[in-house]
Amino acid sequence: MSTGYDWPEPTFAMQLGYGLAAFKNSKEKMDSGASHLYTILVSELTHLIWKLRCEWKIGCESDPNHQHTLEEVHR
Repeated sequence: MSTGYDWPEPTFAMQLGYGLAAFKNSKEKMDSGASHLYTILVSELTHLIWKLRCEWKIGCESDPNHQHTLEEVHR
């Protein structure tokens, strides 16, 4: 997906403050579409991380030998 923006690398702080993201277009005007897309993507990413952690913690009883594979995460 190409928006014309360089998306920042995700960090823990960005997950906490994703609702404050604001992107501006080349004319320095607020781009609400890009800001909204970023909010959706980061909130979905945060939810996925939380679900995977809960699955590992509860379903696998925190077994350090069980790791989610890249394929499992992608699905």
